[in-house]
Amino acid sequence: IQAMKTQRIQLMKQMREDAEKFRQWKSMKDREVLQLKEKDRKRQYELLKLERDFQKQANVLRRKTEEE
Repeated sequence: IQAMKTQRIQLMKQMREDAEKFRQWKSMKDREVLQLKEKDRKRQYELLKLERDFQKQANVLRRKTEEE
């Protein structure tokens, strides 16, 4: 019976350690996902800005060619 109690205590300790390791791993992965989403959001904004600038330049060139 004592051996079973000791084994049970060891198993519970192992389960707690595993749960803590998983929690830390999940936290790290969640941070990575947030960083990637932020990076993607910035790239999308930059792309939109470049597209707007391109459209402005195209409109200016179109007006210049129409005026000539």
